[in-house]
Amino acid sequence: MITVQSITLNKEFSIPQNWLKKANFGDKVRIIVKEGEIRLLSISGNIYWHNIGFNEQYWWEYLKTNQIITANFTNQAGDEGEKLLTSYHQGDTIIAYASSFGAIGWGMITKDSSYQLISTDSSENIKNGQHLHRLKIEWQCVADKIEDAITAGDILNKFNIHHPIPTSVRISDNEKAELLIQELENKFNSI
Repeated sequence: MITVQSITLNKEFSIPQNWLKKANFGDKVRIIVKEGEIRLLSISGNIYWHNIGFNEQYWWEYLKTNQIITANFTNQAGDEGEKLLTSYHQGDTIIAYASSFGAIGWGMITKDSSYQLISTDSSENIKNGQHLHRLKIEWQCVADKIEDAITAGDILNKFNIHHPIPTSVRISDNEKAELLIQELENKFNSI
């Protein structure tokens, strides 16, 4: 599970020198300081790659706006798409990946029961019967533009993490995954 705490700063705000040392953050907390904001990330649980399926800007905007991730497969109840999305649990962390571009953001699964298979008649069926499996996600930090992604080559060189081949892959080295999340936080906009 990842706990995110964010403090927005104004120009007059200062942090006492011992404040970060005195605060009880736990063992695995990363402190990220960006323009006017301090974010404390406490990560525990599984971290996964999730390929967003279409490497198109309007699709990425749709996923961000609707706070969802999707899966395709046969788009039928009980298929691999449903199994995949229902295998994620509350507290799991998802790093979004767009093929040919790279890592474009990260979020948390905040509910176990938010999965749904939408109907082909639904107004939410914007991909002509594809990616009908949906799961709510709370995006934490995302790229505005898909082409601003952290590339697979950069991820491999900097963190020794391989990009996902299937739709979803657990990143087995949490420490490396946390460093990638920190890099996403440094590069992209927090929500």
